[in-house]
Amino acid sequence: MARRWKVGMLLGIFCTGLCPALVQAQGSTDPVPLATAGPAPGGAMPMGTASVPPHAGYVPGQAAPLPPPMIYPPLGLGDANCGPGCKPGHHGQQGKGLLSCLFARNAEDIDDDRWHCLLYGGYTLMTRSRLKGHSLAALDPELTDDGVLAPANAPSILSFDQLDPSETPGWKGGFGFYREGWVFEFGGFQIPRNRSEVQIVNPGRISSYFFNPALGFEGTNFGLWDNADLMRVDFSNGLWGVETNCRWINNYDCVQSECFIGIRYVDLAERLNIFTDDDSLQFAPDPLSQATYSTWTRNHMLGLSAGLSLHQDVCGFFGVSWDVRGSWLANMTETNTRLVRGDGFVGFEGGQTLYGFSQIYETGLFLDFTGSFWRIRSGYNFMVLTGVATAQNVLNYNLEQHDGNDSMRGTTMYHGLIASLELFF
Repeated sequence: MARRWKVGMLLGIFCTGLCPALVQAQGSTDPVPLATAGPAPGGAMPMGTASVPPHAGYVPGQAAPLPPPMIYPPLGLGDANCGPGCKPGHHGQQGKGLLSCLFARNAEDIDDDRWHCLLYGGYTLMTRSRLKGHSLAALDPELTDDGVLAPANAPSILSFDQLDPSETPGWKGGFGFYREGWVFEFGGFQIPRNRSEVQIVNPGRISSYFFNPALGFEGTNFGLWDNADLMRVDFSNGLWGVETNCRWINNYDCVQSECFIGIRYVDLAERLNIFTDDDSLQFAPDPLSQATYSTWTRNHMLGLSAGLSLHQDVCGFFGVSWDVRGSWLANMTETNTRLVRGDGFVGFEGGQTLYGFSQIYETGLFLDFTGSFWRIRSGYNFMVLTGVATAQNVLNYNLEQHDGNDSMRGTTMYHGLIASLELFF
């Protein structure tokens, strides 16, 4: 009997210590603590009832409602995935921070609700493509002036593609105003006049294709351009333009896109001089046996321009950009042709005004380095102009045609390096 009493005492002590521990363990594992019905009459909580703070919608006498679930952003769209320079909360939509990828360091300070200013300037090193490889002079099999053009199968010794236009330093620049993803800009560029020259010397063996010379340009045996001693060709060209554009900027996870449309004016001018000396090396210098035939063109192009630019951040302050644009322009071209003898006598001078439609297409790939409200760009650009009058196309070997050819079917290309600095404030 005494032994049973002792065993009962031990079981009671054990249960007295174990039950609270079980209740505590259950409360630590349940997502929401257990709660009983409302308070006992008189406002006192019943014995053993957990004290739970009431939630919204709590009704006395009912179990406390569950707290609202946590909502997490979809994978790939949260702020944790925002790349360098992106502003949290602006993924794939227009709003503040549209220039955050371009001016990454202080993107949070950009206030789209007011106007900002954009300035840019750059250095260009562009080259005009070579002229078409048409033959200008052939090797005459005869050594004497016979007044007969070289035969068609005579080997060419001078062609226009021997002219090698060199790289020409130029500039580009402009300014604009930005607000709420829109940029209104004004800019321009210039590739100054560049000159290239080629000369051949072969006494008595150079025959070109000019015929029907004007009086005073007959040379020896009516062939100033037949069996000549020396021929020299020099070519010069220049290009410049101005434009005004409206740009729309948008970002999607730090891929910045720019679409723009605007009005553009481009001026392309070329000059070609062909100097021929008939007898100065075989006999003695004689200005009466020398002549220079010149052609000159100037294209005034005005019209619509549109394009697209894409920029992708690579790491930190470094990114890449790709630009493409097209221009569709009305073209008014002035041409001039002139024949002058060595002593200054003018054989003729003509010209005309032509009207047509021109197109310009450009593309470029650039490396971008961005900082606090600045960006440095460096890359290579191509510009193709078609439907233009070139100095080579205007040339007419029939010297009775004083106005030259009325061709506006020329195509030329400029290509080269571009480096620029952009500022935003």
